[in-house]
Amino acid sequence: SGSNSIYYNAGDAPADPSCSSGTLYGGTISLISTQTIKAIGCDTAGNHSAVASLGYTITRGSSSGGGGHSSVPRANIAAFTTPAGNTVQASPNAKPAFTRDLKTGASGVDVKALQQFLNTHGFMITTSGPGSKGNETMTFGALTRAALVKYQMSKGISPAAGYLGPKTKAAIAVEQ
Repeated sequence: SGSNSIYYNAGDAPADPSCSSGTLYGGTISLISTQTIKAIGCDTAGNHSAVASLGYTITRGSSSGGGGHSSVPRANIAAFTTPAGNTVQASPNAKPAFTRDLKTGASGVDVKALQQFLNTHGFMITTSGPGSKGNETMTFGALTRAALVKYQMSKGISPAAGYLGPKTKAAIAVEQ
């Protein structure tokens, strides 16, 4: 209550965020693997909340209907209780949302989600090793850029520069 901003850290064993470290929350946090998020609320007067630790478990499942198999991850996220005693339950069919622009050199779970999207939509990062289907990484390198250029060209996105910006995010959102 009264917080102007929230900072968070995510991963297998994230460090506690502070009002001067961590990622500034600005919208949806995309999760594509089981992980913990630690968050802290901060105000302009220098006050802060206790650090909240939120555990998410994500499993892969098949889609329902039609007897087909879905390669898009389906999230089964357990409820958690905040320090204030509120229970939160996330959507059981959450799909990755890209909340920031991505380019060569970027890293994070959203890069891995982008690689998974490209690999499952016919724009393979690579056929084997890091970046291949099932071996996606959290690093946006030259292979990710090249696959993204091919995707952009197929959608008529100009310029097809291998940069995940508003036009490409909108195209991906239609397909998810």
